Amino acid sequence: MKRRFIGAALLTMAFSPAAAEVYECRMQRGASGGWVSPLIFVGVDSNAQDAVVMDVFTRDVSKDWYPAKLSVDNKKRYTVTWKTGRQKDPAGQIIPSLHMRMTIIKAGLEARVSSQPAGYENFWNTKGKCKLIEK
Repeated sequence: MKRRFIGAALLTMAFSPAAAEVYECRMQRGASGGWVSPLIFVGVDSNAQDAVVMDVFTRDVSKDWYPAKLSVDNKKRYTVTWKTGRQKDPAGQIIPSLHMRMTIIKAGLEARVSSQPAGYENFWNTKGKCKLIEK
């Protein structure tokens, strides 16, 4: 599945969003309990105060860039939030949606992501590293 996602993501990258910057972020595994994709692409357009994302969860909902909200854009960081459609957890239970929040620290391109299934108190956090792949 991961190989299929990466291939599809790279193919879709050829049809870049109207974003001024596109980041490829690789997240650590383990602490997220599988609720954060190990690979997340983020497109940010500071001028339009807009963002898009692509990961394994959004690829199940949309075969293209998924709309997100650029909630923070300052000298220090970007924070992007999005909510996916219905998902299945590893046990096959249906989760109404995932509330996602990702912060990219501009200086070192470090990333932090949190994920929370709608209707549940549980949430997962993990961190990773991004690289700018398109400007």
